[in-house]
Amino acid sequence: MPETFSCPSCSAPLDYKSQHEPIIECSFCGSKVIVPAELQRRPDKQAVFASSFGSEVTGQQIDAIGEIAAQLAAGRKIEAIKVYRETFGVGLKEAKDAVETLQETGMLTMSGQRVNVALPPASTGSGGRAIGCIIAAVVVFIVGVTVLPLLIPALAVIVGLSAADSAAELVERAAQEPGLARPTPTPRPTPTPTPTPAYTRFGREGIAPGQFTDARRIAIDGDGYIYVGEWGGGRIQRFDPSGSFDSFWQVDPDRPVTGLAANREGVVYVVQATGVSRFTGAGGEALGDLPAVAGDHIDGVAVAPDGQLVAVQWPGQIVRLDPQGNPVSGAAVIDLRELDIDTTFPPGADVLAVDGLGYLYILDSTNQIVMKFGPEGQYLDKFGGQGEGPGQFRSPDSLAIDTQGRIYVGESRRIQIFDRDGNYLAEIPFDGLAFGMAINDQDELYVASRTEFLKFELKR
Repeated sequence: MPETFSCPSCSAPLDYKSQHEPIIECSFCGSKVIVPAELQRRPDKQAVFASSFGSEVTGQQIDAIGEIAAQLAAGRKIEAIKVYRETFGVGLKEAKDAVETLQETGMLTMSGQRVNVALPPASTGSGGRAIGCIIAAVVVFIVGVTVLPLLIPALAVIVGLSAADSAAELVERAAQEPGLARPTPTPRPTPTPTPTPAYTRFGREGIAPGQFTDARRIAIDGDGYIYVGEWGGGRIQRFDPSGSFDSFWQVDPDRPVTGLAANREGVVYVVQATGVSRFTGAGGEALGDLPAVAGDHIDGVAVAPDGQLVAVQWPGQIVRLDPQGNPVSGAAVIDLRELDIDTTFPPGADVLAVDGLGYLYILDSTNQIVMKFGPEGQYLDKFGGQGEGPGQFRSPDSLAIDTQGRIYVGESRRIQIFDRDGNYLAEIPFDGLAFGMAINDQDELYVASRTEFLKFELKR
């Protein structure tokens, strides 16, 4: 007798009639669907995964995706990032980007393929805890197909939690149970309304020149040329200072672009997986990779005003390099792991930025803070913290500094502005995700946001 379950793509009923194939095709929408684990009886399903999706994707990885989604649905983002790193063997930055993409869109990119993770309604067991009975459904998307509705938030509604629920909110919810006193909630400050600066949109969804499928990173050189890197596919597009498409070139299409920087001479630094490569901005000519300084890989880089590079080397060292990637003699090495600061997790670096006076700012999205260092590498202060009020962050992803030394931190739905001491000034309402940001000499803020990039006219 066939077993029946729903297609996570179109919700059509699927009959599983064989005990020999863990992957079936939906006859209604054509999606390839992984049969729920409880229905599978074939022990060598990894071979089927390899033949259907390529040898780089294993059955164990598909199983791990279900655990990652379950952690997100329960509000345990840090645990989800840890599982992703252990499963796919990547750095913190790449794991964070992948997990946040899953959190926002319900999708991952694996071996160059778009993966949809569908979450069925959760049931509860003893103690009222949610049972993570997860079906990981893999759908290979072609360009032009409409993205599936966001499924993670739907599960969260059913479970009764959101992926962003804080521990304090869970405690408050528990306090509402009979026999327990409910604590008095602390009111959150209301952000000061800020008029949205004038802005211009560039691009739209597509694969033609000047269009984007998943623009995540952006950089500007000394002549005002704009470089936009897409998460998957390895395409770097170049635009002139007016925002008109100029040219494009390719980097490794099998590794996501997790960082992008450009110096004033037009050399572009592309961060992919566990390394940084140099290219000429005009034609994309390869200039070589940045060598690791102390035997490990570099997974993030920023260009200082003097042309030197500031790089983060795994697992937490900040080093100064010349434009070719050689260590700068006498420059201090910052070891984030040795900092004596109050954070939930060991300090890390996701995005770096240097102001005109040489002060270094590091965005640590795991602890949701920005750290400030002096020109000599001395730790000075930190600001931020988890939350949705002014000066607090919820999954920050980008960092930029204008010509006046003001600091811009991009996250979902807003860009917050701080003075050089980390004091909150204002915020720019933003209907999207500020994945990457860069500011030119004219104080024009450029923001990469999936299918477009935007230019905001800032006040000096």
